Amino acid sequence: MRAPAAPEPEGRKPSNAMSGPLRSGPSGWRRAASVLLTAGWKHRGPAGPSLSPPPAEGFRLLLLQRSKGQGFLPGAHVFPGGILDAADYSADWLSLFAPHHQPPRFSLNPSPPPRSPFPVLPADRTHAVDRALPDDVALRICAIRETFEEAGVLLLRPRASLAAAPEPARALPPPAGLAAWRAQVHRDPRQFLRFCEHLDCTPDIWALHDWSVWLTPFIQRGGRRYDTTFFLCCLSEPPPVYPDLAEVVGCKWSSPSEATESFVSKEIWLAPPQFYEIRRLENFASLSDLHKFCLDLALEEVERWLPISLLTADGRIQLLPGDELYLEDSDFLENVLTTEKKTEEIMKEGRKFHRLVIHSLNHVYSIHVTVQSKNKHVFPKNYVVEDPGCFWVIIKGCSPFLDHEMDYQKLNSAMNDFYNSMCGDVEIKPLMLEEGQVCVVYCQELKCWCRAVIKSIVSSADHYLAECFLVDFAKSIPVKSKNIRVAVETFMQLPYRAKKFRLYCTKPVTLHIDFCEDSAEIV
Repeated sequence: MRAPAAPEPEGRKPSNAMSGPLRSGPSGWRRAASVLLTAGWKHRGPAGPSLSPPPAEGFRLLLLQRSKGQGFLPGAHVFPGGILDAADYSADWLSLFAPHHQPPRFSLNPSPPPRSPFPVLPADRTHAVDRALPDDVALRICAIRETFEEAGVLLLRPRASLAAAPEPARALPPPAGLAAWRAQVHRDPRQFLRFCEHLDCTPDIWALHDWSVWLTPFIQRGGRRYDTTFFLCCLSEPPPVYPDLAEVVGCKWSSPSEATESFVSKEIWLAPPQFYEIRRLENFASLSDLHKFCLDLALEEVERWLPISLLTADGRIQLLPGDELYLEDSDFLENVLTTEKKTEEIMKEGRKFHRLVIHSLNHVYSIHVTVQSKNKHVFPKNYVVEDPGCFWVIIKGCSPFLDHEMDYQKLNSAMNDFYNSMCGDVEIKPLMLEEGQVCVVYCQELKCWCRAVIKSIVSSADHYLAECFLVDFAKSIPVKSKNIRVAVETFMQLPYRAKKFRLYCTKPVTLHIDFCEDSAEIV
């Protein structure tokens, strides 16, 4: 069985004994750091009508597109990050952090509880390196350095600043000579310290919050293996991004739901860990909610996960800790599970899930989570990919919908007049929300009120966020609870225009499929 690797860029060759990628043990595990860089987002478009609510998600996430010429994850969209270098541990950093931030914690939170013993990696070879800094400081410096190299974003702060502020951070504006400094740092990671000295700044290690740790699942003997620490950083606003046009050829700021939609529609490709983490971010309705959560999570144990690959008769599943089939056995550092059963059989038999189902034909993943987190961390929303032979369409040009076209136009007009005039009336706001509930919601993109069904609900600090399926437009959108209204019976009398079809003896490979009535059946 083969499984996807953790999403990290390639390392560089060491320039000398004091600089170079760090590895652990005979299997060649490479230590790496990555940062989920999120930023507040303000709508800068033309002002809409006063009744139009703000966008449902108030933050965006930076995704970088790797060059297709890269040997590792070519063409994938990833988070900024890369290989831990000996220079990230250098004792020279001590004088830069002084006098305000001293060892051993450098004003970071107290050390979190020790990790659980599984999995145990081969003996660490980095003991021979001059490790003047603790791991969690060096890994933060690594993530900040790589973010500068790949994206030109400076997560730095003036040396004179004291303790970290309790609100989201700000990236340093790009200085003159950024391109030349970036080229030097790319050639020699030790130059990042010189660059910080030149700016009289320190890496803003306090803006990076512990988030997760992923180990590369076993793929093949001798393959690349990464022990990757993921941090999360909340910025008050998105900084300018300058891809290096070598490893990174493009970038985009996307909300978590937009990134999911882009992946499912094959506009971008994500490795399983990135998709998992993006779905995890969909639990938060605002940057403020996310930042408060990170502060609350600071003293929790950061679990290190080794996905175990289960090869089925017709596909594969990545098992994560807590799943009923997951085995805490070090043998799976170099092995996989196999079964003669099909994926569908395995899923029907199970109840306790924490897994990703890999759909190799369309290169997307389903996430199934029915277990609770060991600590305060959140798990992602379930995401189930439907039968690739099924799809949703809007029925407009055939009977009986064609006969009622004018009726639908009148319904939409009357419904929007009604809900716009009653926008502040608490009597038409639902007292509670639940999955499967029929309602009317405001869609920012369509700029109108739409009939909908609630698919899932996520709570936040000041409201609920519901994922709603628009039954006349065949699309799902996130909606804040304040923009959801009770469905008035008068507007529910016409049939929904969105219908699900199944094509037989057809493998849809694009988003546009020609078909006729004889080969399609409403399901």
